[in-house]
Amino acid sequence: MTRQAVSTDQAPGAIGAYSQAIVAGDTVYLSGAIPLVPGTMELVGDDVRAQIVQVFDNLEAVCTAAGGSFAEVVHAPVARLREVEGVKDASINQLKLLAAAADSSSLGPPPPSLPASFCRTNRPVEVPMVALLS
Repeated sequence: MTRQAVSTDQAPGAIGAYSQAIVAGDTVYLSGAIPLVPGTMELVGDDVRAQIVQVFDNLEAVCTAAGGSFAEVVHAPVARLREVEGVKDASINQLKLLAAAADSSSLGPPPPSLPASFCRTNRPVEVPMVALLS
């Protein structure tokens, strides 16, 4: 099976020794996207909703560059969702925002089991993704 790295300037470049995505056979594996603005590599801002939307915009750009689409996504777990000001309920609210952002994008509703681990990190949210190529 051949593997091909995917890269696009429509999403933030990989930070480190990895690629934005890898196509292997008829599947594309997208690296975890974080809410950085393409071109500037700056965090989109402090608003959680804007950060979540930016993550999905970045994922969609990479998925499209790989020849895929959000209609073919089979896996999109939340890798990181930071608590706000140390309040546990904020994490649940952020997860609800994430689900709403996914529902309002062309991704459609989130997968039935969307695992989330809440941790303190400088990345407010990170979402990797797997999609089939048609």
